[in-house]
Amino acid sequence: MRDINLFFAVDNNYCPFLSSTLTSIFANASKKYNYNLYVLHSGVSEEYQEMIKNQVEGIANITFVDMKEKLELFSNKLVTRDYYTKTTYYRLFIPNMFPKLKKALYLDSDIIVEGDISKLYNTPLLNNLVGAVPDAVIANIEVFNEYASKVLGVRYDKYFNAGILLMNLTEMRKFKFEEKFIDLLQKYTFTVAQDQDYLNVLTKDRVRYIDYSWNTMPIENNVYTSKKINLIHYNMLWKPWIFDNTLYSETFWKYAKQCPFYENIMKIKQNHSTESRNNMLAGGEKLIKLAKEEIENPYNYNKMYNKPNENKSILNNETDLLSIMQDEFDALTAYQRKLKI
Repeated sequence: MRDINLFFAVDNNYCPFLSSTLTSIFANASKKYNYNLYVLHSGVSEEYQEMIKNQVEGIANITFVDMKEKLELFSNKLVTRDYYTKTTYYRLFIPNMFPKLKKALYLDSDIIVEGDISKLYNTPLLNNLVGAVPDAVIANIEVFNEYASKVLGVRYDKYFNAGILLMNLTEMRKFKFEEKFIDLLQKYTFTVAQDQDYLNVLTKDRVRYIDYSWNTMPIENNVYTSKKINLIHYNMLWKPWIFDNTLYSETFWKYAKQCPFYENIMKIKQNHSTESRNNMLAGGEKLIKLAKEEIENPYNYNKMYNKPNENKSILNNETDLLSIMQDEFDALTAYQRKLKI
């Protein structure tokens, strides 16, 4: 039986949703494959680990991988915002942490899978670094269209969502992806979509774009639609355990009721107050504001990294180039301090 390697990244708070995700995956997955699950985490309790291990016993192999040691190396450089935690960065370390694996599928845990996950996994990547679906949030909100092109230098319809990420680990290691990520991390801080922005910038032009059905977001009048929905991604504010009117809520609850964490999920839902919901909505407005600030930033990533190239024809020597680049970095640092990033 061929192996399928599935990766997840969670903390204790997200284990209940990982459980509902796994319930949906194995309700629909082909039984012709050997499924290896890797849960990257920091601080998941032994109780929760045992509950999930028992859930997939006889269905899949599962390994919980403590990321504490890896995280300590970069923790002070990994920027987060709102309700996000540093677990969102874990996927970037998969290629080097698992040198024997050739391919992996990373999945967020705020998803429900209605299709056969093996079909997504078996998408050929050729020499592309990753396979992913264009991001519906970027496509549906005008300011994010502009953010992708003017800040990242990526066309909005080519900007992908990293919550469902098929990874060509062999090519990523050849490309020295982790080294390039760490190098860029030291030079520039992306505050809007954080690790997702780094992925889009670093893998640009080496992406296999996958059908929208494998990353359907519950957005009204979504410009990315598909007749068949294989995977629903309850991204950002579209979470049925927080907001009752979320699209495709019934699909989430169908699987949540079957998982061993159902009571936990119900408690989480009941504990969300009007204030906490309003805070999440305010976070959405804050994200739009951040995007606008980066668009207007004279030293944003796209402007700063293209500017030295424009000056190459008038440079007298390499020292001039380094001097200009240092000035740009100093200006950027001052600008970010002003914004209190």
